Amino acid sequence: MNVPSQNGLPSRNGSFSRALRRKFFFAGYGVWAYRDYYDNMLYNNGFFLQGRGWETQGNVVFEKAGDSAACRLTAPAAIRQEVPDGRDGFDGKELTVSFEVTDCTVPGTITVTLGTQRQTVQANHAGVYQTVFPRRERIQSLALDAESGTFAVDNIRLYDYVQHGLLYDPDNRPLEQRDNLREMNRLLSGDK
Repeated sequence: MNVPSQNGLPSRNGSFSRALRRKFFFAGYGVWAYRDYYDNMLYNNGFFLQGRGWETQGNVVFEKAGDSAACRLTAPAAIRQEVPDGRDGFDGKELTVSFEVTDCTVPGTITVTLGTQRQTVQANHAGVYQTVFPRRERIQSLALDAESGTFAVDNIRLYDYVQHGLLYDPDNRPLEQRDNLREMNRLLSGDK
């Protein structure tokens, strides 16, 4: 039975709580991350803030084109960033450095330095390049040195963890659970 209270609202009995459920509660869910993301330890890795956070040496130019930005290295040239302790949130056994060469004007060599460890990459086309380092020491800094060649680099990442949501990869390509999520949305909406 629905008994009015002094303020005109139904009292707390079964019909009131059923009315609340019908009006305010529904089936739903939350998505922690719709897109996989890297736990990137670098600041201004896409150069939208020009050279802020980066030390430069040699022929380095920060470029903006529309909604994109990049760092052009013409050998000999280098960019370097200190990595504060607080940015290393995980304790993975390996550290990955990846970067995108958006323009390879003159093919050449890029040396990636992580602390005291070094690896060399032969960059001869536009694309994503990746190196993996064993974790031997506290991360102090990351540097990219153009030993030869001319490159525009972007999206530099230093990470040891990737959050996987199984919907979209970090470059927004669909993954295996995207279509299942769409089907669940359709079912929850009541569409047939």
